[in-house]
Amino acid sequence: MKINKDFLFSISTAIVLGFSNDSFAQGMFGLQNSNFSGSHQMYTNPANLTTLSYRRYTNLSTFALSADNNYFALETPFPIFKLATGNVPSQYKNANGKVAWSPSYLTSDPSVSSIWGNVNMEWRGPSHARRLGQRLVYAWGMRTRANMAVKDLDPKMANWVNSLADSSSVQNLIGGVTHPFNFQANAYQELSASLSYNFINVGGFRAAIGGTVKYLMGLGHFSIINNGADIQTFGMDSIRINQSNMQVAYSDPQFMQRFMNGMVGGVLPTLSSIMGGGFGFDVGIFLEGGNKDQMDGIEEKWIIPDMKLHDYGWKLSAALTDWGSMNYGQQIKQYTVSNITPVSFPLDTGLAKAFAISNENGLKYIENFASANMNYSKVSTTAPLTLPTMLQIQGDLRVFSKVFVGMHWQQSLVSVKTLGFRTPSSLVVIPRFETAWFECSMPVSLTQDYKRGAVGAYLRVGPIFIGSDNLVTTVLANKAKGFNLYFGVSGGVKPAKRTKRG
Repeated sequence: MKINKDFLFSISTAIVLGFSNDSFAQGMFGLQNSNFSGSHQMYTNPANLTTLSYRRYTNLSTFALSADNNYFALETPFPIFKLATGNVPSQYKNANGKVAWSPSYLTSDPSVSSIWGNVNMEWRGPSHARRLGQRLVYAWGMRTRANMAVKDLDPKMANWVNSLADSSSVQNLIGGVTHPFNFQANAYQELSASLSYNFINVGGFRAAIGGTVKYLMGLGHFSIINNGADIQTFGMDSIRINQSNMQVAYSDPQFMQRFMNGMVGGVLPTLSSIMGGGFGFDVGIFLEGGNKDQMDGIEEKWIIPDMKLHDYGWKLSAALTDWGSMNYGQQIKQYTVSNITPVSFPLDTGLAKAFAISNENGLKYIENFASANMNYSKVSTTAPLTLPTMLQIQGDLRVFSKVFVGMHWQQSLVSVKTLGFRTPSSLVVIPRFETAWFECSMPVSLTQDYKRGAVGAYLRVGPIFIGSDNLVTTVLANKAKGFNLYFGVSGGVKPAKRTKRG
């Protein structure tokens, strides 16, 4: 089927919605709950590596992108899937036969009193898992992650920012903005090593433990923690800060560039690019029962990609992931500002010229204004950034020979106001059809701290896979508040033959 260009445009718009109104939300539920996900298992539970379906498994490259918010939406008068098929009704096309996009397609939800939004990008570079005998599996991997997130933003402020795109309709915030909102942006790379040991393997029952150690290389951080402010705007001319109590911190404005270089180039950052460092840890346990064939009949070279070796009745695992922190030390510029007497900040050519020179000049311009006109205090030490610590519970039931139903519960252990990273909690059910060379599943989830329902899709043909945690929901509807997509190439090598039990 030929993909219509207008469909690609709508997907891009959905991404921009999340980006512009901006927590790691990327779940990759179809991939992470597959029996053939190999070294990817290390990211949700290192103990699950003992289910490795091959003697060796390598991930070449995997990329994931997600964007979501609860306020702005792309809402079309026709289902979005008609864009993909090119069957948009003629009344919504222009004279050239293209979709006549209208500003009215960008809508907002008047019932929302507090806005959240996030954008997340993840690149999993080369990773490898290998069996050592029948009970031990080790893995190593490299991953680059970046996120931007906003919490508790007042809709009046979001509407004002959105109206700046059209100078004829710039809104004034006469009533002021008082929400204690916060904004954070982070990027880092990690090197990880995992080990999993199958310590029980008798009578059709298996149990394993596993752990992962991660070395973290911080690429950059930017945050505004607003503990309370009263802000008014006057068109495009100025902002009046009636009162405020804010904390601002940033490493430098180039960290997104370093993230893209690390993702596209597939290399580790140079020493000059590493702004911070730290360590993270994962630990997990895995249980499996109802095996029709015991694993002790398999030769030492190990496993063929054969569903006979996934002939279990049930699986259950639990893990604590991303426990740790990262510190930027003196690489972070941090200060606090406050005022109780109104201060006007002009949106003039001086500000525009400063940002035209560089983002760093623009940020310094704002800091100099705060130092001269407000209660300004530079902070000499910075708190460590918390990793997105989670409790992960996974379960799986074998229904028929190649039909399974999985469950994945992710519970965040990090507060929404914590400085650092956070992955929203979610609960997912994953029905799937699975063979060595073909797999499809349809994750049904409650995401964004159980506030957003979604239906996704996952498809794997040999070593190539593509998936989304909300594709079905987005395509079948005519309204999208976000988008989620991941794809990659990875697979097992040198399978061995199965030996029959005597």
